[in-house]
Amino acid sequence: MRGTPQFNHKTCTGCGACSNVCPTRAIEIIDNYQSNKRKIRLWLGACIFCGNCRDFCPEHAIELTDKPVAPSPSKWIFEELETELAVCEKCDKLFSPSPLYEKVNELMLRDYQQRETFKKICERCKRLYYAKIYTKTLS
Repeated sequence: MRGTPQFNHKTCTGCGACSNVCPTRAIEIIDNYQSNKRKIRLWLGACIFCGNCRDFCPEHAIELTDKPVAPSPSKWIFEELETELAVCEKCDKLFSPSPLYEKVNELMLRDYQQRETFKKICERCKRLYYAKIYTKTLS
């Protein structure tokens, strides 16, 4: 018997993969732009304990515990994880969970052996940044 899914708060990057693969939408992503926080909320009453969240988590940050969930008429029992959102250096828009940005940055530095960190910019600003570079190169 599978038990309750449980987040590992230290390894979760807040990417949202678990939410995307949940067949019952028991995992909800809530971005609060006023507080620069992302919440990942697992509604235990809606969870069918299929294990998709655990299987697809790239950081292996979800485990199915041995504890079964007691049947409850209320689906309002939940577990919650909170993480910071990264702010774009160019436009001040929130664009990614900070732990996810840091993880990608770490991998890029390791794989490409760059000396300096990649700019903390959103997709829109990144496209504009590279468009300017390519335009100057073609001129």
